[in-house]
Amino acid sequence: MGRKSTIWTWHLQARIVVFSVDDKMGWNPRNCPRSETEKARNGNLCSNKMQLLSPDTTEYDRYIAAKFIVHFVGDIHQPLHDENISQGGNGIRVNFTGTSTNLHHVWDTSIPEKLIGGYSMADAHAWANALTIAIKSGVYASQAESWLQGMDIRDPITTSLAWANEANAFICTTVMPEGAEGVLGKELSGEYYENGVPVVQLQVAKAGYRLAAWLDMIAGDEKEEL
Repeated sequence: MGRKSTIWTWHLQARIVVFSVDDKMGWNPRNCPRSETEKARNGNLCSNKMQLLSPDTTEYDRYIAAKFIVHFVGDIHQPLHDENISQGGNGIRVNFTGTSTNLHHVWDTSIPEKLIGGYSMADAHAWANALTIAIKSGVYASQAESWLQGMDIRDPITTSLAWANEANAFICTTVMPEGAEGVLGKELSGEYYENGVPVVQLQVAKAGYRLAAWLDMIAGDEKEEL
C-alpha cells in the first residue's frame, strides 16, 4: 500500500494544475489559489527531473520520477486537465455511442479509442507510428519544431504552464464552445466527435514530440553532471 499511495499522491498533485476560465476563456492566475499551485509544484517536472539526476535517488524513486514525467506531459496536453469547470468536466454528464459517461472521459478515452479502433497495445503502437510519420514527413512536419519553442529544462514551471495555456484554448473553440450547457446530456459521438478528432490528434502528437525532447534534455543534463 505504501508504494501505491505514493503513486496516487503524485498523480493527484499533477491533476491539481487546474485553470479556471474567465470571461476571455483564458487562464487567469487569480483563479488558481496559491495552495493549489504549491501542491502542483511539489510534484512538478522540476522536482522529478532533479530526482532522475540525483545520484542519491533509489532505483524505485527514479522509476516513479520517470513515470511522473511521462504521465504529466501527456496529461497537460489534454484540454480538460487544464481547466476547472466541474472538476475538469468530470461532473458534466454526457452520452457517447449511447452510453452515459462524463465529458472528461470522452476526451481522455472515448474519442481516442473510437479514433484508433480500440484500446490494445497494438492499437496504441499503430497510432504512435502514424503520428510519428505525420511529424516527420506529413501534416505536422512544417510545424513540429515550433512546438519546442520556449521549452526550458531549467524552468519547467513556465514551460508546463505554457503548454497548459495552449491546451486550455481548445476549451472554448472545441471542447465547450457553448459552455457546459451546450454538451450537458448530449450525444457526443457524432458531429462533436468529428470536430474533436483533429484536436486529439494534434495534442497527442505535440505531447509525444515534446516528451521526447524533454527526456533528451534530461539525458543531456545527466551527462553534464557526470
